[in-house]
Amino acid sequence: MPWTGGGIDTLLYIREAYLYYHLGWAPLVYNPPTIFALAAPIGSMQFYYLLGLDRIDTIFLFHYGGVLATFFVKLPFLLTDLAGTLIIAKVSSNKIYAMYYFLNPFSIFVSAIWGQYEGLTTLAIIAGYASIVSLRPKRSTLVGLGAFLAGGLVELFGFVAVPLLAVYLLMKKYYMQFGLTASIMLIVLLIPSSLSQFILSFSGSNPFFRPDIYSLSGNLGITSQLPLVAALTASAAAGLYILIRTSVFVNTLVPLSAAIISLELFAHNLPQFMVIPLGLLTLFFAVRNDTDGLNFVWLSGAILAFITIAAALSFALLLTGEGYFIIPLVEGGQHLKFYAVSLTIIDATLLARACRKLPFALISLFVAGFVGLGWFLVNFV
Repeated sequence: MPWTGGGIDTLLYIREAYLYYHLGWAPLVYNPPTIFALAAPIGSMQFYYLLGLDRIDTIFLFHYGGVLATFFVKLPFLLTDLAGTLIIAKVSSNKIYAMYYFLNPFSIFVSAIWGQYEGLTTLAIIAGYASIVSLRPKRSTLVGLGAFLAGGLVELFGFVAVPLLAVYLLMKKYYMQFGLTASIMLIVLLIPSSLSQFILSFSGSNPFFRPDIYSLSGNLGITSQLPLVAALTASAAAGLYILIRTSVFVNTLVPLSAAIISLELFAHNLPQFMVIPLGLLTLFFAVRNDTDGLNFVWLSGAILAFITIAAALSFALLLTGEGYFIIPLVEGGQHLKFYAVSLTIIDATLLARACRKLPFALISLFVAGFVGLGWFLVNFV
């Protein structure tokens, strides 16, 4: 449904494209990761204006920027989801496995309905891992490193995979590729307003590392960063342990997903971040030919879409542009607590399923039953 309203984010893309193409204004947001992400929807809008569609575009159901404009700003996100699907199909023994990502309700919600650019980061990381799985060693290193850096330029998460890649190259005795990887990471850290800004401000000055109302820590009133530090340390240690024990780089998809989940639970949580671990775990289960794992990722995506729409966003606003943007601020904090606790259960169960082959029926009933009970208590008790 790429023609849906999409709230304030889609309208921001449309306005920035109008200012750029009609008045020559540069994008209003200059944060380096964001500037690369904004290049995709704003670049797509040039075809909207070249075709003269702005002269016939209409406002329908409160699509203030226009129905066709809404479609064009979301088009890059839809194409990245399609590209990620094709890559997963390429490295899977069964091409159907890739549809678990493309038809995942949460990826549809984030890209097509909401209009968020997390699909760009997911595509870049998936491409990096897939290249290392399927290409020759030297070529795979360059392609994988380039993909991770591209993902980092969009949303910094791609940079998290680079240290794991450096360790993998050192273990494989690819010393030239290791030197190249280490040098590029050093350059990235030296660039002002880049990843170094986040690392050097980890003490608490950066709001990205502070728990907010959408995170588990923020909901419980915990302001300490110790849970975040502990979770990230555990994820890094798990990644190193898996690499040393198995020497299989694709297995680090699980600790990388755990690191992103740690930020969601214990720092500044944007609900759309969760599409990245879902995409990575889909690739992980597809490579391992684990059908039950793929089914559980799809089910988790469906439940995530439900709790995000029901407890964090207004579905009416996403479809029509009318309504409140954040329901809990109107209806009270119980909906937000339901979202945070349900997200924690889903994340923990996903990681547990990635580490051990738990019965699909059992964990599905557990997650669906817990979320259903929580929704009943919040609304009717």
